[in-house]
Amino acid sequence: MISTFKVWKNISVLFVVLFLFSSSQGYSQIDSLSRVSFIENFNRVDFSIWEVHSKATGMGGFENYELEFKKELKELTVFDAERILSTLKDSLSYRNSRALIFEYNLKFEGYYGNEKVLEIRISTLTGNIYFDDISTGAYYQNSCSTLFAELLIELIENYGFMRFIEDEDLIGLIEVE
Repeated sequence: MISTFKVWKNISVLFVVLFLFSSSQGYSQIDSLSRVSFIENFNRVDFSIWEVHSKATGMGGFENYELEFKKELKELTVFDAERILSTLKDSLSYRNSRALIFEYNLKFEGYYGNEKVLEIRISTLTGNIYFDDISTGAYYQNSCSTLFAELLIELIENYGFMRFIEDEDLIGLIEVE
């Protein structure tokens, strides 16, 4: 007869293996930055500030929902679009980590013709950055380094978005290591 200890030991090993496999599969779904095609000839890059409310409880009858409110939309100048594009390509712009919470309040959308080809969402609260390369289907996430945070704060100020952001909401960009 097999002892209860051996059964639990085998089950525990199985759970650990399954957990490690599922974790590696989850991370493998995130493409590397090199797979994101930064198309050089955007017709325009839109810069917007958002307020996103989400609730995901899954308990007690509450429904999962997400509400997004665009507060302001501006088109970047060619100079600023080139600056943000070159900063996005620089590997020093990222910390190779990210906060687990998903939320954002800044969005860059790159258009080629009338077609949106790239969407970048950034959280000033956590410093997280999310890329969706619509043209290739690649997806990437990371967090902003000091180099990138300084440019973002400059753009927020120059495009008049600071009036929508409380000082404490910039913690993800100001307290960057």
